[in-house]
Amino acid sequence: MTAHLGELAALTTALLFSFSSSLFTLAGRRIGSVILNRLRLVLAVGWLLLAHAVLRLPLPLQASSERWFWLGLSGIVGLVLGDAFLFQAFINIGPRLTMLLMALAPAAAVLAAWLFLGEALNGMQILGILLTLAGVGWVVQERIGPKHDFLGDRKLYLRGLLYGLGAAAGQAGGLVLATPGAGGDFPALSATLIRMLSATVVLWLFTLLRGQGGETVRKVAAQP
Repeated sequence: MTAHLGELAALTTALLFSFSSSLFTLAGRRIGSVILNRLRLVLAVGWLLLAHAVLRLPLPLQASSERWFWLGLSGIVGLVLGDAFLFQAFINIGPRLTMLLMALAPAAAVLAAWLFLGEALNGMQILGILLTLAGVGWVVQERIGPKHDFLGDRKLYLRGLLYGLGAAAGQAGGLVLATPGAGGDFPALSATLIRMLSATVVLWLFTLLRGQGGETVRKVAAQP
């Protein structure tokens, strides 16, 4: 059982993400993808702090500056940029097709790790990447065909595809950047907290600098 703990965690994550994608789509259509990302990060940091307290896990205040750098950069790339594309893709093309495009993220992460971290690729991994690319390309091309009226708006659909590809690239980049910071015996929950906290600080600083903090709070508070 312990030997396959990583695989079980990955499958559980995929299952939960499949449910959350539908919820994010509904929320994004109500308050907009940008505000959704701002609110989601704040809530995520709160829940992670609570989880640390419940599990009596010390906060990662003593983590090295190098660990904070890589995990923080990972959070900015994956959670600020990547998820901004993701939530907009949910709105434009829906969760089903968006999640199909997100299947490209592991392949992109493997290629990035091969290029930048020197990780090896075997024949089966290369074959899996090619099959994934072929499958996603087949579905996308079918819906672009002239016989299909996709969502009634070709430009909207194509923008949604670009957002989905950006989301996959952001998630892949976030995963690769997190690798140097999450190594060793560092708790995964603490690594996630650093990523979320860094992303929250950067996104909200940008929000406040643009004078959109009050608008965000009012729009969220106006929801029934």
